[in-house]
Amino acid sequence: MRDRTTVILVDNDETTTESLSKLVARMGFRCQCYHSGLEFLENYDCEIPSVIVSELRTADVSGLQIQRILKDRGCQVPIIFLTHYGSIPLAAKTLRSGAVHFLEKPVNEQEFWDAVLEAVAVADRWNNNRLHAEEIRQRMESLTEQELEVLQMIGDGEPNKSIAAALGVSVRTVEIRRSSMMVKLNAKTITDLIRFTLRDTNGHSDSFVGGLVPNHLSLSARDTNYNNGVRLQSELDN
Repeated sequence: MRDRTTVILVDNDETTTESLSKLVARMGFRCQCYHSGLEFLENYDCEIPSVIVSELRTADVSGLQIQRILKDRGCQVPIIFLTHYGSIPLAAKTLRSGAVHFLEKPVNEQEFWDAVLEAVAVADRWNNNRLHAEEIRQRMESLTEQELEVLQMIGDGEPNKSIAAALGVSVRTVEIRRSSMMVKLNAKTITDLIRFTLRDTNGHSDSFVGGLVPNHLSLSARDTNYNNGVRLQSELDN
């Protein structure tokens, strides 16, 4: 976990980033420092497992703006906010927005240590979920259109005979398609197949296979589109 997670510090106060970067190094994590929110947004890569520690009120972009822009980009990353001006309403607002922690400056070393460890655990869990979801998406995209039709009807609880009649094929054809799907999806039982009908293309549950649309645009490709001043300014204006 520590050898693959980067702790990113975003704070225009160089004294803060210097002291916290030393603490992060002692914790055994890689560290990147940015003294500008804009600089961070222009260079951040969603695909790198990371935790962000950001001053809530940086000189150019607020921490909440950073959080919103990353969310709009589809980046799921734990954020710890720092501020000199802590208050219960402000802390509640940041946590409702999805922050993992809200720490007041000067930062207590043990509180910072605990917050980073918790955020890294969250990042690791999210990254594992993302990798699992990507594996599921790739398996789903390996199915033919005919197999997807059968899978959808299996999810509706239809028996082979009803599926065959609805599709105008033989029961044997339905059985062949079902067998092929089980191999492609690594499904051991019919229950496993039904579970796939309850997932969307991101691997999340409680969605439906009928909406399957291949997604050929990777996170890294989307991030590349963001690394220009025009797009970033548009994000800030929203």
